Amino acid sequence: MIEARATEPISRRNLDVDAPTDDDWAPWISAGAHRLLVALESTHPDESVWTWGGGHDARWWARRQLHETAVHDADLALALGEAYELDEFVAADGICELLDNAAARLTWPDATPSLLDATVHLHATDADTDTGEPLLGDDGEWMVTMTDGAVSYTHGHGKG
Repeated sequence: MIEARATEPISRRNLDVDAPTDDDWAPWISAGAHRLLVALESTHPDESVWTWGGGHDARWWARRQLHETAVHDADLALALGEAYELDEFVAADGICELLDNAAARLTWPDATPSLLDATVHLHATDADTDTGEPLLGDDGEWMVTMTDGAVSYTHGHGKG
């Protein structure tokens, strides 16, 4: 999407991904990461680009790819039995990014009536080890509400 400056979706069927057929995936993945970085660096963040969520610009894709990479990086580390740590601010933004895109991905128009009006409170537990105080302030708490099958959120403390 970024390389093509696409303003309409591009079908995966029209992409020549040339994926490896053997076990030598590392160079292919590295080349793809390099292409992504070059594309993002050469594109103004405000440039209009098609997205499946809100924020129809290159900035949306940079944020989306940050969190996509973090999730798969964590998957790999955990599969190998290794510890995985993610900066708490990036982790909190990952929750916001999921919720920001929830309107495009997480609407349930056929939800049962008991699910149509629900609220969940999320609270980050990361704390400064010296003071025990939360590092994220109100940005580390979310009130996620589903009303009539649509998902929205605000930052703050409350009962879910």
